[in-house]
Amino acid sequence: MRDRPVSAIAARWGFADAAAFSRVFRAAYGLPPGEFRLAVSVTSGAAPPR
Repeated sequence: MRDRPVSAIAARWGFADAAAFSRVFRAAYGLPPGEFRLAVSVTSGAAPPR
């Protein structure tokens, strides 16, 4: 799902907006979704998201 915007992922999971999703995501994983994506792409060797 790296090619999908965070807002699309949030909507898929029933969040009304990306900000609410980001708050819940940060509480669960310690990073906002965008930073988490970047960290995963750097450690996995994958190309960073566009």
